[in-house]
Amino acid sequence: MGLLFTAVVQEQLRVLERWLIPFRQKEWLALHRHRSQRVLLQIPVRVSGRNALGSPFEEESQTVLINANGALLLLSTQMSQGQTLTLLNIAAQQSAECVVAYIGQHQGQRAEVGVGFLLPNPGFWHVNFPPRDWIRPVV
Repeated sequence: MGLLFTAVVQEQLRVLERWLIPFRQKEWLALHRHRSQRVLLQIPVRVSGRNALGSPFEEESQTVLINANGALLLLSTQMSQGQTLTLLNIAAQQSAECVVAYIGQHQGQRAEVGVGFLLPNPGFWHVNFPPRDWIRPVV
């Protein structure tokens, strides 16, 4: 079953988007859970694209954690789930198109933003990830 909205006032669209965000986040997490191991690693990145209001932006940041399919970043630019970005790995001078898949908690002026590569890009971080069945040893 589905719904088709033919005419939506901008304010109503914002309300609808707020309602749908938790479902999109749960769906994305379910689809991408355990596809690859996450590694806590800070890698300098430059993120560019259009912010939630449609204005162009460019921001330097670093990853909080990475995996073969994307990363978790802290960004001060307001993002919307589903928007596309360009992510530049500054050290490798390599860029990839990404989609904002998750918006998490704020830490000061910045928010956690989870991004996923639009196309498979397992070598983007230049890291050898642990196998999917790897379990971190208890210390």
